[in-house]
Amino acid sequence: VLSVKTKGSPNKNARVICSNHLGLLDPFYFISVLPVSPVSKKENASLPFVGPPLRALQVIYYYILLCII
Repeated sequence: VLSVKTKGSPNKNARVICSNHLGLLDPFYFISVLPVSPVSKKENASLPFVGPPLRALQVIYYYILLCII
């Protein structure tokens, strides 16, 4: 079961692109040609050479909560 919480109204022109990218430049390409927001795992925000550019691009972060029963 997936629970999603949102704030505000959804953008009717929003797009979702799922890309299994092979390099670090792929998200920058998508940003340059489409009105998209990249998604990244939360751990990337703390990387020295990756975190600052991600913050500048207003990346949407996600984290995975692993439950082992």
